[in-house]
Amino acid sequence: MNWIKKVLKAGQNIKERIKERASREELKSSKWMPSCCGSAPVLKENKGIPESKEKKLWKQVNGTLNQACHLFNDKDTLLKAQAMIPAAFIFTYILNRDYAHEHLNTKAQGFLNDFEKERLQDRTLPEEDRDPFLTEYNLKIQQATNDLGNIQWRVEYLLGQFLGLNPAIKTKDQKRLFSQEMKRALWILGDRKCQVCGKKLNNPSDGEADHKEAHKSGGQTSIGNGQILCQTCNRKKGSK
Repeated sequence: MNWIKKVLKAGQNIKERIKERASREELKSSKWMPSCCGSAPVLKENKGIPESKEKKLWKQVNGTLNQACHLFNDKDTLLKAQAMIPAAFIFTYILNRDYAHEHLNTKAQGFLNDFEKERLQDRTLPEEDRDPFLTEYNLKIQQATNDLGNIQWRVEYLLGQFLGLNPAIKTKDQKRLFSQEMKRALWILGDRKCQVCGKKLNNPSDGEADHKEAHKSGGQTSIGNGQILCQTCNRKKGSK
């Protein structure tokens, strides 16, 4: 794959690139971002990286690229524009890091292809008929495309949409708390309202992710066992 080969070739100079980018103020800490993508703490920590640590870091980069190989090909529309690659790459990283399913990569590939068709189709509609979230997504791939906040928004949007369409996918480590991506997916699936009282939730942050079957009773932290509730209803349920 040509794009993978180009990145691999560039990675041979990873030590020099780390030193060069470590001093850039615009690189900020970001827990959602893979270390191999260059968040500031990692860069600063590895400013004088020894050869042994360089190999370990490169192993992380190479592993993520190998995972991406299962999702994309040289003629993939998602890789035509430079602005599309960071979000697609990090989307791949987080999926393989945090989620598990027998056909995870196949499902992800189908989702990304369908999403791209939907995104392009939405742009052809009259402005009043366009999906507001797709409109915002399209704006973000046109403006400040390398801004970390911009990329994070797009990655979380993709993950939320993907998990919402695939409720059987579970988290690898059975943590009690739902991820922000899963919470967004529950909000979307719940038609942006509390699933008990019907109160409208304008944003995912207005609600709380809840286990239908209580976690303490063996309920899984998954989309299929989750729902979005307003704070009042979630507190009432928790007090029973």
